[in-house]
Amino acid sequence: MNALQASFAARLIRWHQRHGRHDLPWQNTTDPYRVWLSEIMLQQTQDGAGVQLELALHLGRQRHQAGVVRTR
Repeated sequence: MNALQASFAARLIRWHQRHGRHDLPWQNTTDPYRVWLSEIMLQQTQDGAGVQLELALHLGRQRHQAGVVRTR
C-alpha cells in the first residue's frame, strides 16, 4: 500500500468511526454464521432489510432446536 492509499484508508476509517452506522446486527459479532448470513442477505437486499437478520437467526435456531428434539 502506498502513502496515498494509506492516507485515504485512514481518513475513511476515521469518517466511519464518527459518522458511520454502528448499530447493525452484523457489526457487533464475531460469530461466523451471523456474519455469513448477513453477507447473503445484503447481497440480495438493501441494508435496511438486513435488520431482519435477527428474525432469521431466531427462526433458524427454533428450527434447529426442533430438529434436535425430533432426532432424540
